[in-house]
Amino acid sequence: MAKVRVQDIAKELGISSSTVSRALNNHPKISDKTKKQIIEKAHQMGYFVNETKSFSAFPYRTTAVLYPLAAGDVIQNSVDLMKIAEKQGYAVALFPVVSSSYVGMLTKLLLEKQFHSVISFFPESNEIRLLEELNDNGVKVIVVNPNDSKTNLLQLQIDIYKAAYEAFSHLVLMAGTNIAMVGTPELPALNDKIKKAYIDVLSRNGVEYNPECIYDQRGDLQDLHRWVFSLLDYRKDITGLFTASHTHMLQVVSSLRELGKKIPRDTKVISLSYSNFPEFMSPKITSMNFNIVDIITECFNLLKNFSTTTTISDTKTLNAEFILRKSTL
Repeated sequence: MAKVRVQDIAKELGISSSTVSRALNNHPKISDKTKKQIIEKAHQMGYFVNETKSFSAFPYRTTAVLYPLAAGDVIQNSVDLMKIAEKQGYAVALFPVVSSSYVGMLTKLLLEKQFHSVISFFPESNEIRLLEELNDNGVKVIVVNPNDSKTNLLQLQIDIYKAAYEAFSHLVLMAGTNIAMVGTPELPALNDKIKKAYIDVLSRNGVEYNPECIYDQRGDLQDLHRWVFSLLDYRKDITGLFTASHTHMLQVVSSLRELGKKIPRDTKVISLSYSNFPEFMSPKITSMNFNIVDIITECFNLLKNFSTTTTISDTKTLNAEFILRKSTL
């Protein structure tokens, strides 16, 4: 069977090869709906299966890194991920997860290809069972901030509350208390902590939070765009916005510009980022960097020390670090 190429997927879908390539690499300008369509078609055509064949001859242990589309920022700095893995003696295959059924298909693939281990970021409750099956079949599994912590799998919990609290405190210093937030409801384990930090910072400043000032729903970028317009129409005094992902930040900035808002003069924006995105991409944005390198390093340290005696009590917690990069303009 001939190896499936990006061009083959593009032809099947009637779109350009560049769109397919960008979607498979989680480019922020490609909508989640399009990414999901392309990734599902790629899997149906055997794209990932063919991509993983080469690992059988690779001189390292092979780890599958699973992550939901909403956490694409986590994998943006994949060069660091590859370097860390190689240093620890692992090769890495990246798999964006579009649905639980997709995880089911991946489970069969990972067993067939004899993967050594799996690191799964933010798995849904119904995906945990599939990961437990992998673990029962000898594949070492680590779950990072699972949405359901009731599992015997080895867990790495990332506590983002302190870092988010510092980020909102900084936003209040820049913009006052008339601030709003764009959360990441697709990742409840993180979203709940971010939302709590937002409410607590406002409360500390004597302000009761308004639910209308929180974008806390699962939707596409058009939904977010409409929310920004509605918010600024309803609350013309909003002077600051926090976004929980780089993709959301790009959409928020675009919407604000359409409304004629100057950044940072009229509206201050602070964005959580899982990696250091270049300053030239967002010179007017203040970023809160999420230290993904430490998290990935800890994942491979846990794999290295993995043993058959691992139980639910073996849960490691890391605190996310608030690393401020100020706006350059």
